[in-house]
Amino acid sequence: MQDWTSLRNVDIDGEKLVNWLQERKMTNEMFADKAKISIESIKKYRQAGRERRRKSVYRKNFENMVEALSLEDPRLLLWGEFSRFKPSDDRLSADVDLFEALIEDRTAFVAPESRKFVLDDISSFQEQYDAGYYILEGDPGVGKSTIMSKYIRNNDCVRHFNVVSDGITEPKQFLRNVCTQILTGYSLGSAPRSLPEDNHVDGSLLRRMLEEAAEKSHERVLLVVDALDEVDTSSQDPYSNVLFLPQTLPNGVHVVVSTRRVKDLRLVSTCPRKTLDLRNYPQENKNDAEGFIRHLLEDEEFETAFQTWISCKKISTQDAIEDLVEKSECNFMYLHYLLSDIAHDPVNVAALPQGLIQYYHNHFRRMLAHQGDRPKVLFYLTVSKVAPTVKEISAWSKLNMLTIQQTLDEWQPFLRIEIDAEKNKRYSIYHNSFREFLMSDDAVRAAGMDRGEAGYGKAISDFEEIEWNEEF
Repeated sequence: MQDWTSLRNVDIDGEKLVNWLQERKMTNEMFADKAKISIESIKKYRQAGRERRRKSVYRKNFENMVEALSLEDPRLLLWGEFSRFKPSDDRLSADVDLFEALIEDRTAFVAPESRKFVLDDISSFQEQYDAGYYILEGDPGVGKSTIMSKYIRNNDCVRHFNVVSDGITEPKQFLRNVCTQILTGYSLGSAPRSLPEDNHVDGSLLRRMLEEAAEKSHERVLLVVDALDEVDTSSQDPYSNVLFLPQTLPNGVHVVVSTRRVKDLRLVSTCPRKTLDLRNYPQENKNDAEGFIRHLLEDEEFETAFQTWISCKKISTQDAIEDLVEKSECNFMYLHYLLSDIAHDPVNVAALPQGLIQYYHNHFRRMLAHQGDRPKVLFYLTVSKVAPTVKEISAWSKLNMLTIQQTLDEWQPFLRIEIDAEKNKRYSIYHNSFREFLMSDDAVRAAGMDRGEAGYGKAISDFEEIEWNEEF
């Protein structure tokens, strides 16, 4: 990051400027008037933002822009990574993880307008209420972490990502990380210079620090927490909020969280809250999936590989895009791995990309933890030609309905649940490619079984023998 104070010209981040103008609700004309800069210059800066590149400006113009946007720190507009929540004190820096590499990875190939409908909805909620919880729900792989990352890029804020594969799942990790960020970012004078070792036993310190930050800040205090469903709550009181998040938020504090659908989120609040379930926005998801592919096609190297791939398939670019969107079921993880395979070897693209297989292995391990009768329930669910009820699964598997229901409740993040005309819950695997993986020999072996033990043959024959209208 530049030391801009001694430079004649300063490199600004065009994308950051666009985001700040949106946050401040400023038109080109309003900004030009306040910053004393021509409309043409601002249009060039905005173009740089759309292309996610830097733009050099005179230092005086830069200072005027910072003043016009009422930025507390000029570095919020400079090119390069900067966050006011990154400690300069070595004693504190070891406690902070800003997840910069993860955020960069999640946003590297995302179209500028992608997921705008969600980001706009978050902003509307925060405009409407002085404080509150915004909860983003969705299936695995639909882009929740990407949305959280885009929000963080647009709004420098306190952040924490729960990542099972990295072992970041414990409340004490969350509390130490976010409390240190708040201490740093809001220069809390009365807060301790280092956090007490027992700060993770409850949420009292976090609550006090949020209150003090809200009193001191001229802007909203924003906290983003990704993947609440991956938190290990075993060290918490069963009646406490997940990660000890406060039941009541001070005015000026907004918390944005993401989660897969779970039966018990463990987030009780007395302040306003809103939940957005991505399943309820099929057209927006479809538009963003298509936009994701078209944005990648702007890269010349990928576009060449893509043309090779569609030549092998003997279809047009438009048909290929539509086919990919349909098969993806608007699952961005599926698209990411499939398009990566196309980029690396467009002639030999597997039906299930290697990266996706590894991703599904992680799902599989979580679902079959403490196996018991779980493999039997899972594979009966997998071979179903229609989404079954608990009663129907019990009829095929001869397992107790309570056992099946408890298993399905634990698997909720990986399932789709529909209510039929008789008000029965019907369950299905959340994505067809995951179903294909579960039907593979690889998955059966991972369960420590062969196909006979897995019950595929019996499940299929039992299924076909059922007289649906008579028995159910």
